[in-house]
Amino acid sequence: MCGGEDPRNRLVCIDHFDSMNTKAGKRRWDLFNNNLKNTGLSDRTRIIAEFSTPALFQLMREQISENQEGFNLIYIDGSHRSDDTLLDAEMAWRIASDMCLIIFDDYEWDLAPQGAIEHPRNGIESFLNTHADEFTLLSKGYQIIIQKKVPLRVGFL
Repeated sequence: MCGGEDPRNRLVCIDHFDSMNTKAGKRRWDLFNNNLKNTGLSDRTRIIAEFSTPALFQLMREQISENQEGFNLIYIDGSHRSDDTLLDAEMAWRIASDMCLIIFDDYEWDLAPQGAIEHPRNGIESFLNTHADEFTLLSKGYQIIIQKKVPLRVGFL
């Protein structure tokens, strides 16, 4: 069976969609669902319409209670604040399986100064420095791509 046809291959998307309180959030929601429908794989996609912190905590709780294996691919592209990016990365790291690919978007984003709290770069670099011996760097440009080298560890279990 081809990897794409494996029923275990599922996509989990986290986005607050502005809690559906803005036109932009509703447009993102509609566009997302239209694009998803066009893939023909919407039955294998789970949408968590929530901010990243509570959603990632929810996934951690599920992973522990259901003894799940962990994620094989994680794409981090949310808030551009460095502290938010660092928190998302740390939480995602906990649910990432060994050999998981993690992609950070906006490393070279140019709409805020790179050292500013409003830029994700410092959060990404803090995460990379903290876990320096636990991943392989695969690509560094506008996006950073790493591959996790250590086993899944949700917490202090």
